[in-house]
Amino acid sequence: MPSEETFPLDPEKIYYSMDELTLETETGPQTMRVGAWLNADPVRIHRLIIKDKVLQVNQLEVYMPLMSKLRRAD
Repeated sequence: MPSEETFPLDPEKIYYSMDELTLETETGPQTMRVGAWLNADPVRIHRLIIKDKVLQVNQLEVYMPLMSKLRRAD
């Protein structure tokens, strides 16, 4: 059962894989750990980091696994 608490993206915060993050999806807001978002929607996370520059993440814990996942999927 999803919790009612949301964790909107904070551009000032540096996110780690265990941090909760709420993003809008087709079915409404969805909250997952950043690590789970990497599996669920890696392209979107990459866009938030690189293109939109609104998501700051820990290099070792989040960015490196994301790059690895995107390279494998390519």
